Amino acid sequence: IDAYNNPKEIREPFFECNEEQIKKSEKMILAGESFVRLMQKRNAVLLDTELVLGDCSLITGAGGGMGQHIASTLSKLHSKVILSDINEQSLKKVSQNCTYYSSIKPLDITKINDVKTVVKEIENDFGQLDIVINAAGMNIQNRDWDDIQQNDWDQVFKVNINGMFYCCKSAL
Repeated sequence: IDAYNNPKEIREPFFECNEEQIKKSEKMILAGESFVRLMQKRNAVLLDTELVLGDCSLITGAGGGMGQHIASTLSKLHSKVILSDINEQSLKKVSQNCTYYSSIKPLDITKINDVKTVVKEIENDFGQLDIVINAAGMNIQNRDWDDIQQNDWDQVFKVNINGMFYCCKSAL
């Protein structure tokens, strides 16, 4: 089945969702698509401000790189940004540059119970979590196949794949 190019070929749903989960997922997908357009046009803001105005956004990997820039952009668009990263010191610096509301939630996304706890705290503090940006990620320093260590390979998957899954699943 070529579900990407021919979505009508999908006959059965991959998983069951209730209406609330579907609406939340659609909003997160729209936000993600808007960010892709935003990043493609560096200086031109194509993001629909009504999409994020007053929303609560969790950004993993907000301590640097793309996560830091996304947090700053969402803050400028008056989204409440919840900054998440394994490095609390970097989160403090990023928080100082946010022009609207920001909160720091140090988090190791490879630990599902920690992710669930942070998502519950956000929902308790803000009523709901509207947007999740999975910007946390890592790479292997030495990428020569002969030198890659199993534990380094496993850690990349724990962060880049499992961590993203834990965040998405916990948010839905």
